[in-house]
Amino acid sequence: MLKANLIHTGTYLGDDLAKLNRSLQLLETIINGDKFKQAVLHFKTFEFVRYKCFLGARVKTIQLQSYTNDVLYEVLMRGHRKEGDDTFMDLKLELSGQGGGSAIGETNGDDITTTYRAAFNRMSEAELAAHLTHEWTHTMGFGHSYSDKCDSTRNCLSVPYAIGNIIEIILTGHCWYSCRYETLNK
Repeated sequence: MLKANLIHTGTYLGDDLAKLNRSLQLLETIINGDKFKQAVLHFKTFEFVRYKCFLGARVKTIQLQSYTNDVLYEVLMRGHRKEGDDTFMDLKLELSGQGGGSAIGETNGDDITTTYRAAFNRMSEAELAAHLTHEWTHTMGFGHSYSDKCDSTRNCLSVPYAIGNIIEIILTGHCWYSCRYETLNK
């Protein structure tokens, strides 16, 4: 079983910590369930290429590590580490009053995920679970498919967006990023 291991810096307190813990419980329930497994295994196309814009056109710049759907599922379920029969996603989380514009949060090079206060306040527990899943995939080494605003729709196919969106679609029936997936959005 994949479990969330919360490592935080004390910025989640009181009601915020309670909301975070409820979100992590939702995340654990969904990520260990058959709906999530089937959604990953039957996802049409994960994107493992980084693109940039050049003179208004999308240009492939870096081929990222590619995985088949079943291997990707196994990598995710292995988490960061294993203890006994359980695997763990180690989550270093901070809540910040600093804004990120339209961003919900970010994960830095030390694998610390910062969630911005304004976004945290307006997110449901299910949306927070999806956001944390998105950021967790970055700590597992997965990146976005684009690095500028040329073709942001490609991000819907990148592992962070697709996996986070799968969690959110299972929990809420929609995803905030407005991505459309044949096998998920009904």
